[in-house]
Amino acid sequence: MSRLGIFRALARHRYRAPLLGYAFATKEGHTMQEKWTYGLWGAALGAGACMIIGFWPGGWQTSGGSARQAEAAVSAALLPVCVDAILANPAAVAELKVKRAYDYDDVVRDHLVSIGNMATLDAVFRRACGKAIEARLAKAASK
Repeated sequence: MSRLGIFRALARHRYRAPLLGYAFATKEGHTMQEKWTYGLWGAALGAGACMIIGFWPGGWQTSGGSARQAEAAVSAALLPVCVDAILANPAAVAELKVKRAYDYDDVVRDHLVSIGNMATLDAVFRRACGKAIEARLAKAASK
């Protein structure tokens, strides 16, 4: 038997697709389209599992979560600078002596507006800066 005859014999085997004619037929009568369906379902479930594993224990973040984390880091870094700048300003210190402790964030807001470029910081930062000023003044008064 020649090589071509062996190839044709193997091509016509019952577990192989025929060479000509029904190119989409398989051994059990399923069509290739059903295999595509199973493959697409597997890809969709795999993508869903990848996202769940990535976002939950994997540490992936959305852009909103990253922005909040960056804002918190900036606020933590600017807090000592804010306290030092306000306590270095004699007008702000005089105003702090007149105000109650929970109104210190108003002094911080007024001082940040006078600086200019830090006026966009939010109320949470101003409140935190006011509490840090209160803590530093209490520490200085106890000495």
